[in-house]
Amino acid sequence: MADPYSSDPPPGTPGSPGTPGSPGSPGMVQCDITGKWVPEDETEILHGYRVCAEGKAELLEHLRAGEDPGAHELTDPGWVTTRKGLTTMYVATVLLVIGIILFVALVMATTVGGAGAGAGLGATLGVVIVVGLAFLGLGIAVLVGQAMCCAVPGESGAKGLAIGAVIC
Repeated sequence: MADPYSSDPPPGTPGSPGTPGSPGSPGMVQCDITGKWVPEDETEILHGYRVCAEGKAELLEHLRAGEDPGAHELTDPGWVTTRKGLTTMYVATVLLVIGIILFVALVMATTVGGAGAGAGLGATLGVVIVVGLAFLGLGIAVLVGQAMCCAVPGESGAKGLAIGAVIC
């Protein structure tokens, strides 16, 4: 009996893992040009691209026109926004890590330093407020970066993952 809680379709259903002809099945590969899953023996490698018959015709058309078939991914607005989102997340994360290290160093310097207890507390409170606001801003930047990643093109298969990352 099939598991009622499984998100996979029942075995033997087209598209279920392990079903002949479905993505991820043994012997099936994805055409780099069309994105379709086809039997490996129906593909060939041309100019570094694994292509099926349909993809071969499209690849040759691009090559005759002097175009790079993969160049559209560099200018596709969805991918540009996704790259900007990933960069935003990376920079914010690096700044958060650096900020944590500096915060610990500043708190230690103000509390362990030679100043009296009252002076150390006031300086520490100021550092905590400034750093807390900076961490809040960087946390918001990470969320904005994740939201920008939701612009990933649907055919990449990553849109659900990007939306899931924002929700979680």
